[in-house]
Amino acid sequence: MSVPLAPPVEAVASIAAAPPPGRRVFVNRNLRFEEIEWIGFDMDYTLARYAKRELERLSFDLTKQRLVEHLGYPETILAVPYDADFVTRGLAVDTRFGNILKVDRHGYVGRAYRGRRRLDRAERHERYRNVKVRLHAKRYHWIDTLFALPEVSLFASLVDFFDDVGGGPPYEKMFADVRESIDTCHRDGSLKAILTEDLGRFIIRDPELGDTLERLRRGGKKLFVLTNSEWSYTQKVLAFLLPGGWRQHFQLTLVAGQKPSFFTQDLPFHAITEQDDVAPQPASVLEDGGVYAGGSIRALTRLRPELGGETVLYVGDHIYGDIIRSKKDTLWRTALILEELEDELLLKRQLAEHQVTLELLWSRRDLLEFEVQGLESGRLGSDPKRLENQRRELSEVNAELRRIRDHVDSRYNPYWGSVFREGNELSRFGEQVESYACIYTSRVSNLLHYSPHQYFRRPRHWMPHEKG
Repeated sequence: MSVPLAPPVEAVASIAAAPPPGRRVFVNRNLRFEEIEWIGFDMDYTLARYAKRELERLSFDLTKQRLVEHLGYPETILAVPYDADFVTRGLAVDTRFGNILKVDRHGYVGRAYRGRRRLDRAERHERYRNVKVRLHAKRYHWIDTLFALPEVSLFASLVDFFDDVGGGPPYEKMFADVRESIDTCHRDGSLKAILTEDLGRFIIRDPELGDTLERLRRGGKKLFVLTNSEWSYTQKVLAFLLPGGWRQHFQLTLVAGQKPSFFTQDLPFHAITEQDDVAPQPASVLEDGGVYAGGSIRALTRLRPELGGETVLYVGDHIYGDIIRSKKDTLWRTALILEELEDELLLKRQLAEHQVTLELLWSRRDLLEFEVQGLESGRLGSDPKRLENQRRELSEVNAELRRIRDHVDSRYNPYWGSVFREGNELSRFGEQVESYACIYTSRVSNLLHYSPHQYFRRPRHWMPHEKG
């Protein structure tokens, strides 16, 4: 009698050392990590993990104040509270009608709110059923970054406020005012001045970040920073994140990058001097260890040709500014940081029994629909009583499906459900993650769990006709 061989020790150790689901790296396109020579990092919400609620509330309050003090909005809006649960990434604002939408991968509006009032099925169909939502149209504003959540929450509150009291500017003007106010808070330094006074309140220091960067460097990778933040803010944040000395980790530090324009224009770099000033003349070289402001991908690849190909992996959190534009305009490979993953994967495990029930109900519904259609057409004979029973059971199954699905959605978010799905389809955001991110994960330090020579292999993709 043969005895099965025990698995190799290395395999057992590898399985035992696998990171928990929320800390794993997920793969959309095969990526041989050993072929990556350079890794670039965005800073905000990538290297720097913000205390979201604190930062969002601060941004929300500063924007309200600016609307009142500079744009003439009534002081009563200062009492509007911030609802941290109302908005998620991946929504769209219809600025013409004051609606906030969640769209699936096909452009179908699955749910919509006017302010904070959910549009019922009839209202939603009347407005959007026969209209394909084209998010590039001027009336729509796509929410694809965590920084944008407070502005959408405030816009919804203002829609409710002025719908109740009357008056107020048109919705398009209202949204433009909110956008301009929040952008001004970022541009004029008022927001970042408060952040830098108490970085420990607003930024979560990841104790594994330094070890992660060091392991990547020891694995032969060269690292660089490419951020839209100005130098004065960047150096303070990186010094806070990596108190042992941040500059030792990065070959280049590129600030004030103005992504996504960084990938589409041709602008020069300017060196940051030892006095922290921006040199007036464009940089003719990008030296190791240097700090440079502005620039573009074209200037970067002219001055450092080795940064122009698919041996570069760029890691960022902004699906458009970091991932889509770099994917479309460069040969860089892409890694998307999705903070939401950890909570969603935890909920997925907690709701596993509900998912099993849904699968069983879907199978039962498909069978009942087949039988009802067969009885109605005469293909399965003529039996009025059986047809009535099957129709009644089908109605009961559909009702139970809706009940469980609504419960599952509410656990993810009481308004919008999962960030990555809308109904049975991927959400528009989920589709973009799948289409443009080579790999994705919840935080940069998750790379510490993988070898610098890892082969990130995508699971086999099956077309519907190939399954089972």
